[in-house]
Parts: sequence; structure tokens; C-alpha cells
Amino acid sequence: MTPANRLPGVTAFLDEIVAAGYPMALASASTNAPAEIAHLGLTSYFTHIVPAGSLKASKPAPDVYLAAAGLLGLPPERCVAFEDTVTGVQAARAAGLLNDWNQFAATSRCHRTADEYSGA
Repeated sequence: MTPANRLPGVTAFLDEIVAAGYPMALASASTNAPAEIAHLGLTSYFTHIVPAGSLKASKPAPDVYLAAAGLLGLPPERCVAFEDTVTGVQAARAAGLLNDWNQFAATSRCHRTADEYSGA
């Protein structure tokens, strides 16, 4: 995996977030996530990476998002999640992250629709 494997638009999107001054935390329950982000050349975008091994419970439990919000020094309701799985959406909801799930359910590498997440 290399920076050439980034999804179209990801770099520009992350650049905009950084330019606006928003901190980002990687809230993945995968122990491989830090290595994957490094291979993609995206590590510098994230001010914090939640160590997956430190979590008591995995998604759909809210632990990873609560930990990320804590590392950012923000209450969960001031945070936004970008997810690609139903269990991730469930975890974000359980953590109380800012969202309008009627407008936007999740981003997805699988191009799922909001309707597919309606039961999350």
C-alpha cells in the first residue's frame, strides 16, 4: 500500500480539515490501522492515534470514539466521525458524536447509501 492507493479526494479533504485548524484522531479498532495509515502517507494528518490494544471493547461499543475525543480534549458531542462500517456508525452514535444521520450516514470505501445504515 502506498500513497497511490488513496481514495480520490481524500488528500484534498484532509488538507482542508488541517487548513481549517481542526485536529484529527484516528479512531480505528484495528491494530493494523497505524501501519496502513503510514503506508498511505497519511500519518501527519492525525494529531492522535488511539491505540487499539488499549480498548476494553471494540466497535460497536463507543470506547474508541470516547478515547479519541479524550485525546483531542473535546467532549464527544463536539466531534465528527467518518465511518465505513455499520459497527463503526453504531459506535459513533453510542459515543454521542456530532452527527445528522438523516443527512449523512457515513463515508464508505464501498459506496454504501445512507439507507443501508438506517438500522445502525
